[in-house]
Amino acid sequence: MKIIASFYLLPLAAILFCLSIIVSSYESGPPAGSTNAPGENTCFASPACHGGTPNTGPGFAEMTIMGGIPAGNYYFPDSSYEMMPYIVDTSKLIGGFEAVARLTSGLNAGIITITEPTNTQLISGGGYDYVEQTAAGAVQPVMSNMHDWMFNWKAPSVGAGTVTFYIAFVAANGNGGPSGDNIYVDTLILYEGSVGMNDLATTSDFTIEKIYPLPAKDVVNIDFNSNKNLELNLSVLDVNGRTVIDEKQLQISSTNNTYRVNIANLTGGVYFINVHQNGKPAIQQKIIKFNR
Repeated sequence: MKIIASFYLLPLAAILFCLSIIVSSYESGPPAGSTNAPGENTCFASPACHGGTPNTGPGFAEMTIMGGIPAGNYYFPDSSYEMMPYIVDTSKLIGGFEAVARLTSGLNAGIITITEPTNTQLISGGGYDYVEQTAAGAVQPVMSNMHDWMFNWKAPSVGAGTVTFYIAFVAANGNGGPSGDNIYVDTLILYEGSVGMNDLATTSDFTIEKIYPLPAKDVVNIDFNSNKNLELNLSVLDVNGRTVIDEKQLQISSTNNTYRVNIANLTGGVYFINVHQNGKPAIQQKIIKFNR
């Protein structure tokens, strides 16, 4: 009887072993079609993937653009952008994502180029191009359990219209199984900017190169790029649009382009930094304040 029981247990053991291999292999990137785009699964719904209901974990995940998104969420045709998907989840050590850019017609939107091949990769499936993490990118060293990735996106040509990025994230415990993980999904909608908007935006004498650390505790550093001595206005808004920090006549020089914003008195949460010159478009960037 023991021999017969062991014989019948072999197929079950083999199935569980195979599922373990499948789940572990997703550390090196999920299968195409896992972004929560129309007609697609997420990391939760894909077979033998991860458990957990999307967006119920304790963390936060989204896609943003390095340097900030102009007011109105518009892009300029044929322009290139450094895209940054990221997860902040202090309960997990491993992170992954998959993203796709689509037009309203359902076609691919623009061109994705890998700029950090150690951490990200490009795959194709079903007529779409997907960007996702690699195995090294899943276990990259992070601050406060934050995973972030970078890739380049070249916007489509004039007349393409609205672009939607669909993206799914997983913050995983690394146990090799589908349980105990947190799933997040997000969309980033960008509207096509007109030539006039582009001309207006280029009148600004500065750009934001980097905001760090992300998330932040007490201080946020803003690296500006400018070849002039400037006087800027800076404000920090909460998610309800209320101004919680207002710093006017901010002095930026061509040789010292880093400014520090004290956020120690803010409660934990999501905030937006707006920087602008009088009469010129604002540049907005999201930050996350953590309390410890």
